[in-house]
Amino acid sequence: MTLFQDSFGQNFSEEKQFKINELTLIINSQESHDTSLARAYIDLGELLVLSNIDTLISLSLKSKKVAERTLRTNPKLQVKQSLLASLADAHANIGYAYLNKGNIPKALNNYHIALKVLEKIDNKSILGSVLNNIGIIYKIQGDIPKTIEYWDKALKVREEANDTRGIANSLYNLGGMYLIQKNPKKALEYFKKALIIQTEIGDREGIAYSLNSMGILHKNNGQNAEAIEYFNKSLKVREEIGDKGGVASSLNNIAYILLSNGKINEAFNYAQRGFTIAKEVGYPASIKSSAKLLSKIYVKKNNGLKALEMYKLFITMRDSLNNETTQKAAAKQQAQYEYEKQKAIDDAEHESLIAIKQEEKEKQQILTYGSLIGLALVIIFLVFVFNRLRVTRKQKAIIENQKEEVESAHSQLEEKNQEILDSINYAKRIQKAILPPDKVVKELLKESFILYKPKDIVAGDFYWMEQIEDMILFAAADCTGHGVPGAM
Repeated sequence: MTLFQDSFGQNFSEEKQFKINELTLIINSQESHDTSLARAYIDLGELLVLSNIDTLISLSLKSKKVAERTLRTNPKLQVKQSLLASLADAHANIGYAYLNKGNIPKALNNYHIALKVLEKIDNKSILGSVLNNIGIIYKIQGDIPKTIEYWDKALKVREEANDTRGIANSLYNLGGMYLIQKNPKKALEYFKKALIIQTEIGDREGIAYSLNSMGILHKNNGQNAEAIEYFNKSLKVREEIGDKGGVASSLNNIAYILLSNGKINEAFNYAQRGFTIAKEVGYPASIKSSAKLLSKIYVKKNNGLKALEMYKLFITMRDSLNNETTQKAAAKQQAQYEYEKQKAIDDAEHESLIAIKQEEKEKQQILTYGSLIGLALVIIFLVFVFNRLRVTRKQKAIIENQKEEVESAHSQLEEKNQEILDSINYAKRIQKAILPPDKVVKELLKESFILYKPKDIVAGDFYWMEQIEDMILFAAADCTGHGVPGAM
């Protein structure tokens, strides 16, 4: 049994209880990373929202505080993306909670802050949910074009993200619009599509909503037996998952059918149960519906005072959900997001803003000191560079002088070398003139050849040939080591 279960007295399934315990361990652990902590608060709030709407606000604010605190440390990209997603989710959930509490201005404010955060990251799942809920606000205010605009945007985003649960939710919402526009055939088609997806993925809350809407559709068609069957199915699911607001809605719907069938006492019992639960969870929309229904029942029971009391309560709740102030707030928030793009400031975060300003001041001081130190380092570096440049110039002048001397010596050496080479080449020509011509050798010794390969340009070896009468004389001499003079 976790502290959260104790706090809200909710009976959870084994799977959900395990998840709550797991999230509680993350929250209570000192070793949990801020990304895990921020996410855990969000997930826990969404698990407990059906039992207590204020829990969602409380836990979302904690997630928001963790995310904003860590984002001020300029974390790595991956950590930053995760924290921004949790921050957007926190504002979206707070907006959802205020929507259900009937505080439309605060709901819109938080939704538009969530949209601004989502401009920095690519998270279509959260974006689809925010757009969808803004559409619900416009639906409450009777602005059908704006409702359709936002719900179409939500469906498109959810399809791009392949968000199956979100797609089912959008189909369900659009089915509701067809119901309002008195197109029951089209409405039923969309409700059935949504129900198929919700059943496949096990979305029990979505199943309950679709069953309830199909009950309303049959009720509007005068098919009371079919309607009450769907309402009872929806009620059963909602009781199983602990959706108190949904339970109140289903009880009221069943009470309407019973009242229309003349079963006043039974209708009163269902309506009274729905009214009690609606007051318990504090949903103005549910209280409004219950009060209106009870007012009609008290008229049937000839209790005028109670009927008037309930009708006044109905008017109060209706006006709180849809009044001039609320409509102005919606228009202002819409203009602020779509045209001005100004950052919304939450007065409740005054302490956080002071911390941010203090941090900015400290950062400015660090930047100033850093700039001065940097400037000093630059000056030292420039002095060092200037000194090295002066030394380098002196060294360069010495090297240039040495280079000129070497080049002069090299030029003289080349000149002497050329003179020697010319002398050797001349000696070669003299030597060639002294040696017997190849033509003479071939004439005297037809089967002969001469292999003569001087090591350098001239050779210390030589050969000689002469014919005297019938004799052919030839010789080969070795004068190696005597150089050019020896060759001669």
